Amino acid sequence: MGSQAIAGFFITFCVTCFSLGVVLIFHESTKELGVALVVGTIFAGGSFIMQVWGVAVLNEAQSRLAITAEEDKIHLHKLQTRNQKLAGRIEALHPGYFDENGNV
Repeated sequence: MGSQAIAGFFITFCVTCFSLGVVLIFHESTKELGVALVVGTIFAGGSFIMQVWGVAVLNEAQSRLAITAEEDKIHLHKLQTRNQKLAGRIEALHPGYFDENGNV
């Protein structure tokens, strides 16, 4: 069973419990059970919404990272090219300034 089916089952279960709770509130002998079902369903619905919100925030963060990662690669490539040009200029001004590994 996939995540959409599980969510659908949970929502159906919550709506059924809420409806049953509302019906039971109007009968004197089952009033407390009806109130408990309604309140429990409100809490369950709230926790479900928070889980959905958490997944949405995670997806947004991953999308943002994917977008900025590509921009960062381009920026780092430009910096690397600039660094190589500067290293070449330094080497031209001070021969032997860098060792064979490019370290000072």
